Amino acid sequence: MIKAKRSHDATLLNAIVRHPDIYPWIGDDFAVPPTEFDVGPVLDQFVWMIPHEDGRPMGFCAFQPINRVLYSFHGGLFVECRGQRGRIAAWRMFEYMFDCLGVKKLMAMTPTVNRAAQRYNASLGMTREGKLTKAHQAGGKLVDLVIYGITVEEFEQCQSEQLSVPQQA
Repeated sequence: MIKAKRSHDATLLNAIVRHPDIYPWIGDDFAVPPTEFDVGPVLDQFVWMIPHEDGRPMGFCAFQPINRVLYSFHGGLFVECRGQRGRIAAWRMFEYMFDCLGVKKLMAMTPTVNRAAQRYNASLGMTREGKLTKAHQAGGKLVDLVIYGITVEEFEQCQSEQLSVPQQA
């Protein structure tokens, strides 16, 4: 069973974030080497979540408050946890944010060069809402960030539609 829990364990979070399945996809050209990355200084600035399956971490998500109702999320999953299991993991974290913290909307900003992340955001029920031009540097070039969002009402609708779809064996 896939669950998600909030974490304040900087050692565990650092191990997950620095993992080679995750770290290359969460930074830009100015990111420090993975061995130098440390969540410690920003631990209290984000809501850190770890999805897990049968006690094994699947990745992480850091939710950054933009204002009282809107949080931006940043995260990554281990390769073996992507696909349907990864969607379920994200939904468990979204549930926590909406139900326990009273957040009204979540957003993600994804570089245009990361098409897999764009497909993942759409698979979560998020809507492409716009873009920020030349707002991220990747591979020595300035690229656009695509903005995705989902409200609590959209999330609830998405969840009810998922429950009405027969699950494949």
